Amino acid sequence: MGKEAPEDDPLAPNGPASGWSELAIDTESVRSGTHPRPFDPGDTAGRVVGDPFSGLDDGPLPDLELDQAPPDLPLPAPPPPRRDAPVPTAGVLAVDEVEVAALADYGEAPASFVTWVPYAILVTQRRMALKKSLAELRNLRGAADKDVKDSLVELGRALHARKDADGLRGLSAQLAACDETGQVSAGRNEAWVQAREAADAQRSSLAAKVQEAEKASGPYRDRETKLATQMSTRENDLRRVTARMRRVEIEIRNLRTTAAEGGAIDAPKLELLEAEIQARRADVEKAQGHVDELEPQLAKARKELAVMLSAINDLEKQRRAVDQAQDRTEKVHLSTAGEAEQRYHEAVEELARAAVERRIAEDVEPARARSVLAMQRALASREREIALHERALGAYDKAAFQKGWAVIAGAGLVVLVMLVLIAVR
Repeated sequence: MGKEAPEDDPLAPNGPASGWSELAIDTESVRSGTHPRPFDPGDTAGRVVGDPFSGLDDGPLPDLELDQAPPDLPLPAPPPPRRDAPVPTAGVLAVDEVEVAALADYGEAPASFVTWVPYAILVTQRRMALKKSLAELRNLRGAADKDVKDSLVELGRALHARKDADGLRGLSAQLAACDETGQVSAGRNEAWVQAREAADAQRSSLAAKVQEAEKASGPYRDRETKLATQMSTRENDLRRVTARMRRVEIEIRNLRTTAAEGGAIDAPKLELLEAEIQARRADVEKAQGHVDELEPQLAKARKELAVMLSAINDLEKQRRAVDQAQDRTEKVHLSTAGEAEQRYHEAVEELARAAVERRIAEDVEPARARSVLAMQRALASREREIALHERALGAYDKAAFQKGWAVIAGAGLVVLVMLVLIAVR
């Protein structure tokens, strides 16, 4: 029972004299997939290699007989995803060799020695550019990795805050670790807050005492300043009258020296100078008395002010001691509390990873879960780009590259030798 070949049948021969032939096929072998169907490119007639019916094209073919129509079975539907099935992690995607070659852009491997040198120069330039891009990508990968960790920590904190949610019952071990590390971190933070509040209270008390002492020392400062100013004025007066007395003494001494050398002495002048020296000595004694009168008062005022300043200095020392003690306490806290906070971050990060892998986070914290997945995809993309660049760095013909640079080095050496010979001549 023959059938007419449809006009658009892709299996019908294309020649104008060709007709539609009927074939008898082993239906069981076709259904089971064991019927050999490799195509031989060398067979211009389009025969199938190993076809047991390949010899039947010279004569009439029997009708196509089918035992029965193949059952129309629907394809099985894929099983629904398990809620506890792990989410594929955002790892490094596969790197295709075509992509590597396109990124490397080294061109074809040299077919002859003529292209060794251009190939070596091109590879050197491209590798320099790839190394620069690779360094930038590694920096971006570091930032992407930090973003992933930060998003996981944020998600883990949110999940830990909602630890009583029904969807988190399967993560009891991770939640217990978060509780334990969180309590340690919170306890150390609370102790630090208490110590800081106590130090702040002590510092405030000392600051109030310093302010009170500064206020109390005001009158002492004023009295000392006033007496010091008066003392300066009186000392200036004493120096002035003393200088006048010294000049009169010098005149008297010169007059008597002249008389001793045989000259006549000027008695009236000497008498006047004697009277003047007495007056100058009286002025000096008076000025000295004024200085002596004020000196103990100034000394007492300065002593009282020194006591006040010493008290203020002691209070300042105490305040600095409190600051230093708080700095030491803060360093210890940062060391211990920082370690505790790091362990808590690790615990909530592990909680977040487990929740994302089991598709639990999407039900409890959908927005943060989507953010984590986006960050992981971004990190995977960076990892793939890095892997692509690393593969591209080595995707060149090393033998041709070395030969090209050997030619360049040899040419340079020849030029150098020629220059030396020219210089010698």
